Amino acid sequence: MNTIQINRLALCGSTAIPAGNYTVSVRSDSRQINLESGGRDVEISAIGRPNKGNVRSLDVQFVPGGGSDIWTLLVKTPKMGEYMATITYAADKK
Repeated sequence: MNTIQINRLALCGSTAIPAGNYTVSVRSDSRQINLESGGRDVEISAIGRPNKGNVRSLDVQFVPGGGSDIWTLLVKTPKMGEYMATITYAADKK
């Protein structure tokens, strides 16, 4: 599946990502991962690298890494390589 769910306000660098379900795609010309939800696009900076194996279709992995509020988004594409971004959930206001 090429979608991810952001449970609450999150950040990728200085880019805010509102809560919601997002369809994931890659913009290799600008080295960005594009998140689309309900007509709204959020473009986040990503680190690109060549594929380390055969990828036949878009593969999206959204996994926790380094703590409950830090997640890694890894997008593997057949021709454009792999792109990775770190997404951090904003602190809850008490």
